[in-house]
Amino acid sequence: MRRLTILAAFLVAALLADGPAMAQSTNRLPVLRPPVIILPPSMALTRALRQHPDAKPLGVKRKGNSYYVKLKKGNEVIVVEVDGGNGNGNGGD
Repeated sequence: MRRLTILAAFLVAALLADGPAMAQSTNRLPVLRPPVIILPPSMALTRALRQHPDAKPLGVKRKGNSYYVKLKKGNEVIVVEVDGGNGNGNGGD
């Protein structure tokens, strides 16, 4: 009788221990995020120089998803904003 009580106690302990372990091993699919493609700074500089071919580059800074390219054209400094995602440039005129 004592063996049956011990065996029943082990069986109950094994069943109770299996519950949380089974809850942790759920097969969840990983969250896939689309890749964010940002142009390198050299490409942003090239795009800005296409708009102002006779300008000299002074610097490139990134803020958020955009690059701000400083160019010197003659005696004036021009700042061109280049979108980091698609490369469209605006400003400076």
